[in-house]
Amino acid sequence: MRARIFVVTCVMLLGSVTALLGVYSTIFEQDFNVSAPPTGWSIQGYNGSSHTSTGTAKTNANLFKNDGGDNYLRLTEDAGYNRAWAYYNAGKFDVMGKWKLTAEVRIGKTHNGDEITNGADGLCFVFLDASTVETLGELDMSKVEGGYGEFEGAPRGGLPNTPVNGAKGYHDGLRGFSCEFDHYNNSGELFREYIHWVDLNDWQHSGLGLNLDTDTGFYYNDGWERVQLEADAGIITFSYNWGGSSYANSFQMDTLNPPNTNCDDLYSFDAYFGICGATGGQTAYHEVRLLKMETDEEVLPLEMSSFSAIATNDNYAALQWVTYAETNMSGFRIYRGTNDTFEASIDLNVFIDAANSSQTTTYRFVDSEIDEIGSYYYWLQSEDLGGATNLFGPVNVVISDPPTTTPDIPVTQGISNVYPNPFNPNTTVKFGILSPNHTTIEIYNTRGQIIRTLTNQHYLPGEYTVTWDGKDNLGKACSSGVYSMQMVSGKTVSSRKLVLMK
Repeated sequence: MRARIFVVTCVMLLGSVTALLGVYSTIFEQDFNVSAPPTGWSIQGYNGSSHTSTGTAKTNANLFKNDGGDNYLRLTEDAGYNRAWAYYNAGKFDVMGKWKLTAEVRIGKTHNGDEITNGADGLCFVFLDASTVETLGELDMSKVEGGYGEFEGAPRGGLPNTPVNGAKGYHDGLRGFSCEFDHYNNSGELFREYIHWVDLNDWQHSGLGLNLDTDTGFYYNDGWERVQLEADAGIITFSYNWGGSSYANSFQMDTLNPPNTNCDDLYSFDAYFGICGATGGQTAYHEVRLLKMETDEEVLPLEMSSFSAIATNDNYAALQWVTYAETNMSGFRIYRGTNDTFEASIDLNVFIDAANSSQTTTYRFVDSEIDEIGSYYYWLQSEDLGGATNLFGPVNVVISDPPTTTPDIPVTQGISNVYPNPFNPNTTVKFGILSPNHTTIEIYNTRGQIIRTLTNQHYLPGEYTVTWDGKDNLGKACSSGVYSMQMVSGKTVSSRKLVLMK
């Protein structure tokens, strides 16, 4: 006769979890010393022949360069029609809050450091209203495609016939703002430089910024220039001419009261950040080697509701945790010990991918490798995309009879795991079906286009797996980058992000 099972259930009610990093918390910090788009970034570029041509996609070798040292990102190249942009797609921030953007850029110089002869269109720091550029809650790159020439590669709404009918870069309903760096050199205005705050809705220059009649060394300096935008409730301070410990020059822009009344006032919205560049017939390179965004908002990669553990009927330990919301999360690790000291615990070598959902998500894990009766303690470790971790627990389970059978693991509707992730060349998708339904699982690129259908059929209730080999529907190998996967089963939609690394 089996002994009576004694169960201890411990439920921890938890609030928001965040790492406090002083006055500011870092949303991202990227040095672009890479040879392909880093995780969390969507980077694209095209060489065209006119304002209306799509152009040929630039390769990673076109976008990432070096001068014999570290790599950097190049957003524009040589004469002709070039456009390129880089967006951080793994996080947003309140544009009306307190935030600080630091950048190291090299604007308007040829690759060998010579000053250009005809000027160039420049560079844009872009702040996009997330509600106008998202699909299924994620940044849709097809909605942020920039144009050639005079708009520095930035996306915009309105003015669909500027500079010519059918010009690339227009998106109905797009809203946001840009800090524009513009300059040129001609017989009328030698080395005239502009720093402007621009309304992306119809590309209205706000009248805020700095106009310089002569070259100050900002654009045509002998190296990289560090600049900073620091904002507080719509008042933005632009600082430049970095001296190693402080900036020599700065000016303020009140974006709530632009002199040009046709320009929208800054309003509160969750923003995606991007940087764009375009060459409209001139010869110049605009290059970036550092972008760092900080905010005084509490960065909440994870809002945990509960973490609990029970013994199953088969005397295994069943763990469950519930999250309110997740942002920029990588996943979870599980540790087990025989006392409540974490340092004495062991890693179960389990990594469960995060859903990164704004909705409540329930995770379950059954530890079926317990082979002795006794008291067991479990810890849950969360990990974000930047490698930062938080620890929850311990929760305790007492096993009073040796397990005899494999536990019955409940089916979870939707995508339950993707492993490995990041991956190369294959990854396995595990998903569950609770009721008979026609089900599709499709892979999307950063432009929101379906590139691969993994399954499209009717399923009975149960758990299933499919494999993606990193190829599109034509059998062509996909490039490195971030992809979105969406499962639709009946009225239920489940999605995950995947990172293909080659």
